[in-house]
Amino acid sequence: MKTYSLYATCAKGMSDLLKLELATWVSTPIAEMSGGVAFEGSLQLAYQTCFYSRVANRVLVKLGGGSFTTADEYYQRIKEILWSEHFSLEDSFLIELKGQSLVFKNTLFAVQKAKDAVVDQFREVCGQRPSVSKEDASVQIYLYLQENEVQVFLDLAGGSLHQRGYRAAQGPAPLKENLAAAILYRAGWPALASQGYGLLDPMCGSGTLLIEGALMALGIAPGWKRLQPGSPAWKGQDLALWQKLFDEVQDHRTEQLGQAQLKILGADQHPQSVANAKQSVRNAGLEKCIDIVQRDFRDLEWTDKPAQGLVVANPPYGERLGEIKELEPLYGDFGRWLKANFIDWNVALFTANESLGSFTGLRAWKKNKLFNGAIPCVLLHYRIAQKGAISEGVRTPKLHLSEHAEMFANRIIKNQRNLKKWLRQENIECYRLYDADMPEYAVAVDVYGDWVHVQEYQAPAEIDEKKAQARLQDVVAQLPGLLNIPKEHLVLKVRKRQKGVSQYEKQCETQDGQSHFFWVQESGLKIRVNLLDYLDTGLFLDHRLTRQKVRSLAAGKDVLNLFCYTAVVSLYAAAGGARSILSMDMSNTYLDWAVENFAANELRKKAYTFLQEDCVDWLANQKPKPTYDLIFLDPPTFSNSKRMEDSFDVHRDHGALIQHCMNILRPDGLLIFSTNFRKFRLDAALQEQYDFRDITKSTIPKDFERNAKIHQCFEIRTLV
Repeated sequence: MKTYSLYATCAKGMSDLLKLELATWVSTPIAEMSGGVAFEGSLQLAYQTCFYSRVANRVLVKLGGGSFTTADEYYQRIKEILWSEHFSLEDSFLIELKGQSLVFKNTLFAVQKAKDAVVDQFREVCGQRPSVSKEDASVQIYLYLQENEVQVFLDLAGGSLHQRGYRAAQGPAPLKENLAAAILYRAGWPALASQGYGLLDPMCGSGTLLIEGALMALGIAPGWKRLQPGSPAWKGQDLALWQKLFDEVQDHRTEQLGQAQLKILGADQHPQSVANAKQSVRNAGLEKCIDIVQRDFRDLEWTDKPAQGLVVANPPYGERLGEIKELEPLYGDFGRWLKANFIDWNVALFTANESLGSFTGLRAWKKNKLFNGAIPCVLLHYRIAQKGAISEGVRTPKLHLSEHAEMFANRIIKNQRNLKKWLRQENIECYRLYDADMPEYAVAVDVYGDWVHVQEYQAPAEIDEKKAQARLQDVVAQLPGLLNIPKEHLVLKVRKRQKGVSQYEKQCETQDGQSHFFWVQESGLKIRVNLLDYLDTGLFLDHRLTRQKVRSLAAGKDVLNLFCYTAVVSLYAAAGGARSILSMDMSNTYLDWAVENFAANELRKKAYTFLQEDCVDWLANQKPKPTYDLIFLDPPTFSNSKRMEDSFDVHRDHGALIQHCMNILRPDGLLIFSTNFRKFRLDAALQEQYDFRDITKSTIPKDFERNAKIHQCFEIRTLV
């Protein structure tokens, strides 16, 4: 099967989403870049991208190109392509150009020069020239200029993929379909939909967010109406393959619509917008999935409203100062309406004027930058809590603090200030804010979006228990006000060594007796966490950089993740384009959790497997056979589970564990070994057998630099 150099384009701010999306059907490395992603693949992968991508604009196959310093050299780079091998004299063509170069002051001249190169070469080879068509060209050529480089592509999408074909008509300032999909991805809608959440757009306009939300929830390909690929006259096309994929898309759509059970509602106060939205819903075949009503949101009532869901809205945001002032009451009413009617719901508010968001009376816990055409916009994320909005902030009474308590408060404020810029630049919402910085307050404070997780380290025996308890009360009393969260969103645990099966058991009894899972994001991935029910939360914050390292190394590799826990490292490997991943842990609870993480990110491949096994025994029973390119080994410090015949001690047993891993590692492979045991020392004899490199310093994130002994990490390779 022939391999092509492919490029999928997207709007600014969406390339990370596009890369994640493509990873579900592209197994080769995917390179993220400004304005899209590049990858190698078959024609089938290119066609699948045309059908299934929700955020891409175009899918391009590279034909050639090169560097140039003059207009004549540019002409020659395009003329070097043997165009008669790509289309015939009878076919018409169109050239589009993006980018710029100092060689050309006028892009129209660059397009004309390219047309000349194509037709001149045809004349030289065939004696005649093909025609140029602006309306119905059967071959669409796409040029990309960057300084002194031109790349020549063929457009397989046939225009922008945002044009799904269901839109009936549109009102003022409509959202493009792929922008609507990006908003829903950023809001975590696929994961919420999988849990049966509802979706509401109370200012729905032409209904694009609702329709994209329904297609996403049902897994219906957005390109289900694409009868043929772009550039149908290209000689490289496989129209039979296109038809086969088209039929599969149609069959899946029919099946999903037949069993759809969605709760999606849209409303708008303008009759024409409602009429347009209803017609678009009918065109998409989603009448049974989406209800549209004509109503001002202030008067909207949803009689069978789900207990939880997502409110997504793109309210007007104005361009001139007078318009903005007029909109302030609208945003204020919107915020009050949300707090009165949508407790326990998520809210995603899309606007080009972030200052208007403040008039809702809500405080966003996360923000994403997006572009509506050339207009810079922001997506503001809120959660509505039992007592109003979590993001609204909490007013706590002034506390009469002891000297030590005042010092603790000042340290929290200082740490917040020091991390603020870094958190914003890296788009990090889960981080360590405080880690026993002051001996008197031996706690770790971790932030997870708008929740705070406090772990009290077990106090030394010489510390008076009453003093320790009093200081703990200081922490609990101060943090909600310092961090502007409701006190109900502070979770406290005593951190102590767990024995036997207790490390796998629930750690807190909650009032409602239910699990408390929610989703956070890290590096563009959705990760399921639970602060209340278990000792650990599902996400080891100190391994943020280690996970990123695995992602950068995983492309095309066979990966093994031992003691995988909730398999977040495996999730990164999948996002990095791993060929296969085996995630192994002894706990079915954690493996089920891992599967949820993969499903939420739509990273489903047969080669991504999960195995419930005792990793120690499994390794000991493996025959020495090079099988894996990359192994991640992060064992517990100590384990004495009832599922294990013997106890495990990392200091005592790491030598045998590493040896077993090296037996199944390919000669040019890499083992990454990590441990949180602070007194850990590598086996000296083992260091003589293999190439060890201590990479600990490079794997300690900025928020853990104050207490860098959180873990040790090593790269281990076979000696050359």
